[in-house]
Amino acid sequence: MENVIDNEKESRFECANDGYLSTIAYNVTSGGKVLELTHVYVPPQGRGKGIAQAMLLEVLEEVKRLGLKIVPVCPFVIQYIRRHPEWKEIVA
Repeated sequence: MENVIDNEKESRFECANDGYLSTIAYNVTSGGKVLELTHVYVPPQGRGKGIAQAMLLEVLEEVKRLGLKIVPVCPFVIQYIRRHPEWKEIVA
């Protein structure tokens, strides 16, 4: 998997895998200090390979590194945070 990039113009994180694009959409709130993670999308040909989880982990690590917070809106993100309570510290 290639690195996840922040496409600020489209308000989403992106990752190219085998010719298709997976994304995690977000909204910026609280003066740029909070990201609402609204939707995780992996095309059908990429599903079941752990791409969404790997992308989300990279996003969470970057959010933490930057000292930002998240609001999980997407059900996938909500479930991930429930299963990995070590990330609750960055939840707004």
